[in-house]
Amino acid sequence: MTTKTATLRTTIEKPTGSGRREGWWKRVTGIDRDKSGGWAILGNFLNDGEQDLPVGAVLVCCDPRGSARHSWKGVSVHLATPKGLELIKGEGCDEYGDFNLRKQLPSLLDCIELAMDLRSPNEDDGPLSPFTNEELLAELARRGIQVTVG
Repeated sequence: MTTKTATLRTTIEKPTGSGRREGWWKRVTGIDRDKSGGWAILGNFLNDGEQDLPVGAVLVCCDPRGSARHSWKGVSVHLATPKGLELIKGEGCDEYGDFNLRKQLPSLLDCIELAMDLRSPNEDDGPLSPFTNEELLAELARRGIQVTVG
């Protein structure tokens, strides 16, 4: 028996700021409140380009703000839905949904937990969930295991 997970195809672009500062996108797998800054957000970084994400995936985007000399990092939380990425605003974020990574980490982590709670109860966020179906099938074929998908 095969189950199909609904996916969202979206384009990821790393945000940039003055002074060649570059931001990042990460698919969240959890949080660690014992760590500081972006290290508290557990998960895999996403590359630029089209991505197939399971509906219910929680993403964070770190966007360099301000000038190169007076900068800060704005981090927003997003939930993959069938209609696209939905911005999740939490307590203390600005009007654009951004949290200051240095000054508002606890509030940001609360917002990430909120987004994770909003996921569908059918969302399987197991250890193989970051891989596409094609990648998993290719690995099985490499190991000599034949699978019929249907």
